[in-house]
Order: sequence, then C-alpha cells, then structure tokens
Amino acid sequence: MASLRTRRKPDSAAPRGRTGGRPGSGLTPKGVTPLKGRERQLVEPAVRAIADRIASRAINPGNRISEQEICDEFQMSRSTAREVLTALAHRGLVVRPPNRSATVTRFTAEEVYETFNIREVLEGLCFRLAVENEPPESWQDLVDLYGAPMQDIIGRGDHSAQLKTIDYLIQRVRAASGNRTLCAMLESIDARSRYIICRTLILRGRLETGLAEVRGVIAAMRRGDAAETERLRRENIRGQKDFFRRHQDLILN
Repeated sequence: MASLRTRRKPDSAAPRGRTGGRPGSGLTPKGVTPLKGRERQLVEPAVRAIADRIASRAINPGNRISEQEICDEFQMSRSTAREVLTALAHRGLVVRPPNRSATVTRFTAEEVYETFNIREVLEGLCFRLAVENEPPESWQDLVDLYGAPMQDIIGRGDHSAQLKTIDYLIQRVRAASGNRTLCAMLESIDARSRYIICRTLILRGRLETGLAEVRGVIAAMRRGDAAETERLRRENIRGQKDFFRRHQDLILN
C-alpha cells in the first residue's frame, strides 16, 4: 500500500465540505467509538504530522488518505484513525465523501484572502493583549531568539526550525493574551494559516523582509508599547498578504 506521502489521485478539483464534531469538544460523531487512554493521545500528533505534510505539499491537494494508511503508519486502531480524519476535516484540510477515502482539500485564493483578513484583526488584538498583560522584560527571550539564532536558521534554509520558532512566538503570545475566546477563534484558522506560512517559507522571497518586520513587532513588545505592537503585527500580516497576491499561483499550485 502506498504511503501518505506518495498516494495520489487524478488532478481534479476536490469537493468542499466538513465532517464530524470538534476534537476534544466531547461531541463524538455518530458511529465513532469514544477514545480512551493511550489511543486518544495518538490523535493530535498524527493530525499535526499529516497537517504539516499537507502544508508543505508532501501530500498534494486532491490526494487521498485512507484510514488504513493512518493505522499502518501511526500504529493505531481504525476508530482512532477515524478520529484523526475527523480532526483534519474539522480543520478544513480534508473532505470525506461517504464510503470513500478522505481527499486533501484545495484552498482557493478567496479563502486565503479571507484568512489573511481575519488573522490581521485577531492576531493584532492578541499581540496587544499579551503586551498589556505581561511586563516588558518578559519578552527578552523573543528578542534573543529572533536575533542571531533566527538569522542562522534562515541562512541554513531549515524550514522545520523556522516553523518551530514561529510556533513558539505564537504560543507565547496566545498564552499571555489570557483570552480563551480569541485564541479559539485563531485556532479555527490555524491549519489554513500554517499552510500559507509553509508555502511562503519554501518560496523564500519574503524571509528577510518578514524577519525584519517581526523583529520590529518584538522590539515594540520589549518596550511595552501595546498599541505599536498591534499596529506592527497587522502591518506584518498585510505584508504577507501582499506577497501572496504577487505569488498566489506558485503558492496554491
């Protein structure tokens, strides 16, 4: 049987749609047995691994992903594999036609622009709240991290390390914001946002400009200037959107 990285279907547009309840919500989709213990602990790592492959195009839009493939690779039961597919569908990364394998979603340019617009507002607010809630000196680790270490990571072209550094920044800010509702709204678009970030990193054309912008955001955080932090983060995301507009065919295809 082909692996998740190589299995393909003909290059045709995939249908849109979502299936299943939200992972961790306590709402189990009809026909899915509730997971317990070790099995539940397997779900999120598998979801993240497959989501990152979709984002990096190790698994292409239109490819099929079967329950059996997930079982074989991640050493889990069929019921747990169904939970993984439910989570991927909830995040908009796959669609699940009845009685067929899940199919990797194709994002449209309109969906990506919607994501940018939502991110600009929500992330700007999240960064502002984080700075208001924490002392300026608490952000020194980010100043250090986005200095020489991040420059070295970009120079090596280490996409995995870049993603980990970006994830660390985002999670630090969300935790400091202290607003669960806002964080939940951001999490609802994380999969699409990560897809865009991964594709941008691969193209490399915006890495140095983006790093300079994020350094400006972090410098404002270190000064304790919440309003300027929000303004600069929103400006940073608008810059990402402009880059996407110029290169959307390469990013989406």
